[in-house]
Amino acid sequence: MHGKIRNKPFRLDPSTVLFLLLLFVSIMCMPACSSDSDNAAVQPNYVVQATVSVEEDGPLVYALVMDGDKNLVSTLNLTINGDPMTIEYLGGDDVESTEAGDGSPIYTMDLSELKGGDMVVFEARDQFGEIIYAPEPAVIPMAVELLEPEEGQELVAGDEVRIRWAGGEAEGVVYGAGFESLDGESGYFKDTAQSQELTVPVGQTKQGSAIVGVGATTGQTQVLSLTLDELMQTSYFYVSAATAISVTVSGVAAGYPMPSSVPSGCPDRGYHDYPRAQAHCAAEKVLTFCISTLIWRNRMRYDQMHGCRFSPKYTPQDYCCEWRTLYAPMAWVGCCNCGKPACPG
Repeated sequence: MHGKIRNKPFRLDPSTVLFLLLLFVSIMCMPACSSDSDNAAVQPNYVVQATVSVEEDGPLVYALVMDGDKNLVSTLNLTINGDPMTIEYLGGDDVESTEAGDGSPIYTMDLSELKGGDMVVFEARDQFGEIIYAPEPAVIPMAVELLEPEEGQELVAGDEVRIRWAGGEAEGVVYGAGFESLDGESGYFKDTAQSQELTVPVGQTKQGSAIVGVGATTGQTQVLSLTLDELMQTSYFYVSAATAISVTVSGVAAGYPMPSSVPSGCPDRGYHDYPRAQAHCAAEKVLTFCISTLIWRNRMRYDQMHGCRFSPKYTPQDYCCEWRTLYAPMAWVGCCNCGKPACPG
């Protein structure tokens, strides 16, 4: 006679349970807990900065992309109203090149077919089509007109300066205006929200030639509250229509906009880092409502009047970037980046 076989419950001892649990965790962790060498394939945290400025021939967009190590890269696809931007390489042997490896990559696009009141849509996507940065669309402001002061007007050093303007209408527009001496030793810029006038306070203007300018801005205008260093590390999309005139302070002869005197000797306090200089010059455009483009254009003209020669492709942005790379983060001295001693003024 056979006895009955009883079914006993299946049990694992604690050490076996722990082993199986560790094995399961290690298998599940394999894709996410890879080695440092595998992590090299992980996409960096991009910083994308784009500025649309209304130039003499129409709007122009300039953009740069930095990776997590603050290197300028060309790995993203940037578009304006669905059309791809062009990648150029600056700071190499040639001022401007479309060949990879020659200089630092920037993105540009001529928007001459657009005008004030038109909408601009900006997007940055990776190579798989995933959106990296897509700010709200912005309207190009209408042209602005400076009413006060007048071109060539002589001001008195230290006096307050009243600036008035008209135009610039656009959805969400923020106005701003300012003053800067062409040697960069004095300057004052401020946003005025919806107001179309600004008074530069007493003590800001110094003897010499200067630029007085105004700008109407749209896009991510909240970045105007950031410092220069903060802005250099922030993604933004910014649109501006600006205008500026030259003025003289304390009896300097009226005429071509240039400093009355230029300090002797070229400073050696630059970034010595072209991508950082690019970010600095891009931030300058934002914080000065794109008036800095006009300032650097006049500095280039000063050098040309003193015998310096530039490539026809050379732009105020190129000039700014080379200056910030080689010399000083702020003040300017004539003729330095054309290989000559500082001009006497």
